Amino acid sequence: MAEDSQFDFKVINVVPNPDGSASYEFEYSDEFADFFKESTGKEITEESFQEFMTNAIKENLKEKGASNVIPMTKLLDK
Repeated sequence: MAEDSQFDFKVINVVPNPDGSASYEFEYSDEFADFFKESTGKEITEESFQEFMTNAIKENLKEKGASNVIPMTKLLDK
């Protein structure tokens, strides 16, 4: 797959959790599934996708200079 390939990837639902985190439901195209497998060497499962997204978010935050993420509910409780 070319580096500039395009694919559909959507967040279709977000559910807040009591601990301040959130659960997300995603929808993606076959092209994204191919990209995922080529990028990770793994088939998409809930566990492999969660690991992929967690790492992507952490890397993005690191690039932006953020070192820690605090759940919003902890900020709102103050």
